[in-house]
Amino acid sequence: MERARWVFAITCPALMAGFLQFTDVRAQVPSPAGSAVLNSSASCVLTISCPPDMTIECDLSTDPVMTGTATYSASAECGAVTLTYSDAVTPGACPEAKTIARTWTAASFSGDVASCVQTITVQDTKAPGFQCPSNLSVKCLSGVPSCTFGGIGALDNCGGFFPVVCSRADNGGHGCLGDPLIFTDTYTTADNCGNSTSCQRTITVVDDVAPILTGCPPNQTIECASALPLCDPGVTASDNCNPSILVSCSDGPLVGGPCGGAIARTYRATDPCGNTSSCTQIFTVNDDKAPVVTTSPDIVRNSDPGQCGATVTYASSALDNCQGAMVVDCNPPSGSFFSIGTTIVTCSATDACGNAGGHIIRVTIFSCRCHHDPICDSITNILDVQGVINVAFRAQLEQFDTDCQRSREDVDCNGYVDIIDVTKMVNVAFRGADPATEFCEPCP
Repeated sequence: MERARWVFAITCPALMAGFLQFTDVRAQVPSPAGSAVLNSSASCVLTISCPPDMTIECDLSTDPVMTGTATYSASAECGAVTLTYSDAVTPGACPEAKTIARTWTAASFSGDVASCVQTITVQDTKAPGFQCPSNLSVKCLSGVPSCTFGGIGALDNCGGFFPVVCSRADNGGHGCLGDPLIFTDTYTTADNCGNSTSCQRTITVVDDVAPILTGCPPNQTIECASALPLCDPGVTASDNCNPSILVSCSDGPLVGGPCGGAIARTYRATDPCGNTSSCTQIFTVNDDKAPVVTTSPDIVRNSDPGQCGATVTYASSALDNCQGAMVVDCNPPSGSFFSIGTTIVTCSATDACGNAGGHIIRVTIFSCRCHHDPICDSITNILDVQGVINVAFRAQLEQFDTDCQRSREDVDCNGYVDIIDVTKMVNVAFRGADPATEFCEPCP
């Protein structure tokens, strides 16, 4: 017997062509004894075997290159064999799901046919995918982005984009250190087959930035602790999260006393989260001004009647820039008896810082002893050796020189002055005095 020669010519189909052709050209030799005959030709034995059933995702190809190709067996008597397939598609529960009944058929040149069915189940079990936004940390509520997805949507494995929906919740915090405000954004998407996926991102709000103070005034030296100026309205504050921040002003105690001590004034701004900024202005208290002492003017007068001297009273006061009215110490004090001549009265006042102010009064007592008192009257009759002279006086002061010569002067009434000089003793009529005994003599 001549040895058989097998020659196979295989043509690969294009994807999804649904047709595969195998041509088997063999020498015509008798079929071996006892072979099964599955077709109309008693001499051709043709069998076929399908690929196994399978379940695949919708993003995979159903082409036989991916799902497998049927195989057949043919005896030499069958001649050329053609292998083909056809699909019957049954829709699934969602648009991307389906069942394919793929029938494979082997047909020989001799007219013999063998077939089998492969079941391919196409399913969609994968959710669309998208990039979840990153977590954020911001200082202010104004920096929190809206709860929206910025991309074009979620890409599905079966093709197409599906919208991403965002929902937001928060923890009720105040956005401060120790009490952050945390937003939780949940992004969710689903495809036509109900496959869904979600992710979360958090946005944490914590304001830990203090306000900024501007316009803080420079340090200043003042005379008195009680003379602190008002708080400077030019000090303002700005904040990263709050447009309106109030500035408070408070003064500390006097440290070091009123003579070279200091007072610290603090300007402070605090935002709703308790972040605080402050600046301090130092007032140095330096009282270097003495009290101002005021006294009566210089005093010039006669001796008291029958005395070689006079008891003199005068007024004195002192006003300090910090302490106000003060006690004045005068030496000799008011009400003292002053001898003939001029006595210097020294009046002084010293404040708490040792600043001393003073003033002097010159008290002059004439050296004649007189035996009458001046009186005040509208008309005083003055008699001299020439007769009667009427002189209008409202007040009268008698003055004597060292020779006890006398003059009379109006010093108290309306500024009117009329002086009459005499060169010898005269009788003077005073209301309320004995004109017969009026005389002056030098003090011993």
